Amino acid sequence: KVISGQELDLLQFKQKNNIGFWELQSQEAARNLSTLKTREASLRMQLRLIEQTSKLAGESAREGQLATMARLASADAGDSRSAGTSSNPGYAAARDRLNQLRVERDVLARTYGQLHPRMKKISEEITKQESLLSILANESENLFAERVTLLKGELATVQVSIEEWEKKAIEASQAEAEFARLKDSLSRSQDLYKRLVDSLQNLDIQKGMDADVLQILQH
Repeated sequence: KVISGQELDLLQFKQKNNIGFWELQSQEAARNLSTLKTREASLRMQLRLIEQTSKLAGESAREGQLATMARLASADAGDSRSAGTSSNPGYAAARDRLNQLRVERDVLARTYGQLHPRMKKISEEITKQESLLSILANESENLFAERVTLLKGELATVQVSIEEWEKKAIEASQAEAEFARLKDSLSRSQDLYKRLVDSLQNLDIQKGMDADVLQILQH
C-alpha cells in the first residue's frame, strides 16, 4: 500500500513536471550564469580602473584617461561595443609636438628677440598646436565619459540577467531535488519490501527460530 502510494506520487509528479525540461534548463542556467558572472567581473574591473583614473588631476588625469581607455579597449578586444571608444592617439602626438615646439622656441630665444620673424612663426605654431591639443583633449574626455556610460549600462543589464537566470536555476534545482526525493523514497520502500519478502521465504516455522532472528524493517 505504501509503495503504491509512492508510485502514484512519482507518476503524478512526472505528469505535472517535464523532468527533461528542468534538466536542460539547469544545464543552460549553469552555462549562462558562468558567462554572465565572468562578464560582470570584467565590467567591474574596468569601472575600478576608471575610478582610479578619476582621482588624478591636471595632465596626470589626461594621461590616466588615455592609458585607461587603451586598457579598456584591450580588455574588450574584438568586441564591437568598444569600437570608437579607444584612446585618442592624436592627443599624445599633438602633446609631443607642442613640447617639441616649446623647446625649439626656448633655443631660438637665446639668439633672437621676440619680434624676430622666426620667433613669431614658431609662436604662431605653438598657439595653433595648443588649440589643437585643447580640441583633442575635449574629444578624449567625451570618449571617456561615453565609455563610462556604456560600461555602467551594460553592467546593469548583466546584473538583471544574472538575477533572472539564478531564479531559473533555483526552480530547476527544486524540481530535480523533489523528483530525486520521490525516487529515493520509492526505491527505499521497494528495497525494504524485497528484504522482508526474502526473510519470510527463508523462515522455517516447523523448525522454530531464535528470538533474535526477526527484525522490524519498517513500522
